[in-house]
Amino acid sequence: MWTIIILTTITLTHWHNLYGHLTLMTFSLVMAGLVVFSLFWGIILGIFYYRDLAHYHEPPLKKHQLVLLPFGISYMYVILFFSIIVAYWRWSFRQNSWIKTEHGKNVS
Repeated sequence: MWTIIILTTITLTHWHNLYGHLTLMTFSLVMAGLVVFSLFWGIILGIFYYRDLAHYHEPPLKKHQLVLLPFGISYMYVILFFSIIVAYWRWSFRQNSWIKTEHGKNVS
């Protein structure tokens, strides 16, 4: 969970490098669309989760948890959605390496 929050913070602090080629209007529309799309699914999946809790006789959520649930689900949904897009992009261009660090390189 903390990793996602940290990566989101890094992305937001470097948004100009990532999305600087977009106009402010285009960037705003894309972000607004993402928020609406993901909150829609956050609400839908939150309803399913709430009903599952009742079905399995689990204790109900507190009011503040019910309010935060769609936001948490939608946030995770956006993160997972983009990871799938990146994975498909890498797969389609046969970029399947997994180099986390560069070991064994000569530093000159």
